[in-house]
Amino acid sequence: MNSTLHLNVINDGATYARRRHLAFAYIEGARTWAEYRSAIRALCVTAANNARAMFGDKITSADMKACTDQVAEYMVAHAWECINIKPETKIRGVIRRWHDGFCGNSYFSARVTVECTDGHERSFCVPFQYGYGNQPEWEILRECINHGLIAPCERYPSGGIKDAPWELFAFEDQGFMKKSQRFGG
Repeated sequence: MNSTLHLNVINDGATYARRRHLAFAYIEGARTWAEYRSAIRALCVTAANNARAMFGDKITSADMKACTDQVAEYMVAHAWECINIKPETKIRGVIRRWHDGFCGNSYFSARVTVECTDGHERSFCVPFQYGYGNQPEWEILRECINHGLIAPCERYPSGGIKDAPWELFAFEDQGFMKKSQRFGG
């Protein structure tokens, strides 16, 4: 892997604001992972072309893929580090459900919102997916763990979560809606 390409992109102050904006847009649900990764790849391609022109670097497609993945993951982690959550506030989860009348399946999506110490609110979407009952609450918990909002929970050998910190959450189930009203597109 060409680690200098990764460093060139990460250390480029001229693209920092753009990368940070893209990461926040992804976290807040304005972009899908594919759209976000594609925009980050464009920045990596520009850096690769500059490295080729200035230093004659040979950059393979595997180097480009690795650089794109690393920068995309790093910027999302960095964006979450920039979000300082007010300790006394709850993580709000708004759930919208949809019932497929043809097949009889239930689906849901959710928007998770946290209040930050800077007075702003940050939110992200739990994507539209199959599930019923309390599945949305568990998926919100899983996404909050994945995003680093709460510490990982102890797990049972089967993979289930022990002693989930439900006291940190406030859920609002808006019930069944039209499919076009789901969160996250």
